[in-house]
This record gives sequence, structure tokens and C-alpha cells, in this order.
Amino acid sequence: MIKTKDIREIGSLLESKKVFIFDFDGTIADTETLHWAAYDICLSEFNIALTKKHIDRYIGNAEIKIYSMLKDDFGISFDDDTFFDKRISIYLELIKKKDLKPFNFFMDLFNKYRDICFCILSSQKLNIINDLLKLWDLDSAFDKIISVASGDMSKADILSDTYHYYGAYNNEVVLFEDTNRNLALAQQERILAIGIEHQYNKSVLVDCNAIIGDRI
Repeated sequence: MIKTKDIREIGSLLESKKVFIFDFDGTIADTETLHWAAYDICLSEFNIALTKKHIDRYIGNAEIKIYSMLKDDFGISFDDDTFFDKRISIYLELIKKKDLKPFNFFMDLFNKYRDICFCILSSQKLNIINDLLKLWDLDSAFDKIISVASGDMSKADILSDTYHYYGAYNNEVVLFEDTNRNLALAQQERILAIGIEHQYNKSVLVDCNAIIGDRI
């Protein structure tokens, strides 16, 4: 397995690929840190502070699934829509306050591989993805964005038939992801799996062909 900060070291893996599919949170930018900071602020009214053990279990799930897990784990109750609106409002303010930008590796890929089809496959809601891409002047950077936040489809459904959804066969596709579960799905489907490392998955990514991380 290749572990690197420099995309030039994985150039040979990317040869002949036609589509780059990116997860959104924790993959295009270090949004996971601010997502969980927003969760902590919202959960403080219940006197709950999430530990890394909790976050490790919740991370990578759709928002509605995380809400269900929180309610079961802590015996609390809240209106999902109200909680979401409050959390996302806090999250977006944190992003602006921190002036969060996309990862360097992503911008390097975007600037180098202009002939590649750039796509997104995320559990995040589409309007949140679009708002952040606009904030980063990347609103025209992606050829196709698929959100599975509604739960009507799963990432597994999409990755099992990339030709239908993205116009390229699985062996022509690269998935950039930050969770072992979805990286393993990609490998099962003969998709090149590139893990993106951040503070919440440091040293735990294993189901991938290469790892990119600013801290490697």
C-alpha cells in the first residue's frame, strides 16, 4: 500500500482511469472536524459530550441514521428537522469562521487531471454539498453529484453499477473515501480505492490501494 502526501506518487495507479468519485465530508475537505464540533454544541443541551469511541461508530453514516443511533445510545429525544437545521447552521458558521478550504491533494488532482470526470457520492444532503462547493468556487467542478442522504439508495447500490450512474465501468473508476466500509465496498467491486486520512481515521484505514493524508 502506498502512503503519501503527494499525488505524484500515485500517478501510476490513476493511469487509464476515466472517473474520480469523491466522498464529500472528510474527503474533499476536513469538514468532519467541524461536523462533530457542531454535534457537540447541539448535544450540550442534553449534557452529552461525544467521545472518539462514539464518533468512530457514527462516522460515515447518513445524518438520519446518526440521529437514530444518538437517541438509542443516550436515551434522548429531539425533532430531527429542528436538530438538523440548528446543527447545520452552526456547522456552516464554523466553516466560514475557520475559513476552511479543500485539501491540498484535491486541488492538486483537480488542477492536474482536467480530462477526468470528477463526481461526488456522499451521504451528505445535496443542498449542503452545493452550498459548500459554491463557497469554495467549485460549483462547476463536478460532472455529477449523487447524494444518498434520503436513504432511498445506498453507496453500495451506486458502486455496484458505476456505468449506469457515472458512465464508466468499475475498473475505470477511482473512489476517494475516508471510511473502511466504503473503501472495502469499492475493492469488492474492482474499483481503485484511495483512502483519505484525517484526525478521526488516523492509522485505521486498511481496505484501500493507497492512502493520502496531510499528516502522513
